[in-house]
Amino acid sequence: MPSRVGFHLSRVVIVESLKVGEVKTGLETANFVRAQDSTSAAGIPIEYHDCDSAQAFVNILTSLKLDALRTENFPLLQVECHGDGLLGLEFCDRSCLSWPQLSELLVDLNKATRFNLIAVFSACYGGYFLSRISTVDSAPCYAMLAPTEEVWPHEILAAFRAFYSEFFKSMDAGRAMARISKLSLEAGAWMPILAESWYEHVVINYIQQHCTRQEMKIRTLRTANALRASGVAVDMRRIKLGLVQGNRDSITGRFFERYFMVNDIPENANRFGFLKTRISKRIEELRATGRYGI
Repeated sequence: MPSRVGFHLSRVVIVESLKVGEVKTGLETANFVRAQDSTSAAGIPIEYHDCDSAQAFVNILTSLKLDALRTENFPLLQVECHGDGLLGLEFCDRSCLSWPQLSELLVDLNKATRFNLIAVFSACYGGYFLSRISTVDSAPCYAMLAPTEEVWPHEILAAFRAFYSEFFKSMDAGRAMARISKLSLEAGAWMPILAESWYEHVVINYIQQHCTRQEMKIRTLRTANALRASGVAVDMRRIKLGLVQGNRDSITGRFFERYFMVNDIPENANRFGFLKTRISKRIEELRATGRYGI
């Protein structure tokens, strides 16, 4: 899954919160990456933080955000801790940070990095974080990598050695994540995602599932009934056209701009312009089949 989008990176930040006696996969990964000749040549520092609580983690993210705003020092963030599908990230003092809380924090950091944040999680069930990435809200990162189920220390170490070896060789987040996604896990799989591919996947799936002619007919009738109940005159054709145009304008308009933070980062309009063009073309192809009201 090579990325067509350039990005900026100036540091790798590994944050670890594991109990005494557990394998320090984050520290071992940091030492491995520091030893790579390609890393030294790239001039990218590798930072390691031992973090004991959810609040300490929040403080680290706040510091990264402020540093990014002041100096354009943009991190690749790797988080090494336990995770729970429902609770979110679990830290060594038993405190937790929910997936919605994490999403809010990362949106701020992603904005501060001007949509250059790469977030890597080795926390078990980190893939659940994808459920918090909505295409009608701002994206919490440019790229994300996480396991879908429970992972073991040896799986984490093997995966991130492969990830960083490829990443610093090609400086392509998509290629590095594609390499790690091929590694098998005892349970589940590594889930790599780029912001542009996730947006395209979700919106096309939305059209195919919720914009069929039958679905659009149901939505038109529902809207008409609501208007009648409010005493408003109903024009079914106008309602239908409004829904169709609203979908198309939202997908390549206001939802696109909000997700890619275009108001705060104007250059993203051009940076992800290829995606808007591709989605518009795909919408036309779906519309031409006659099966969709879009």
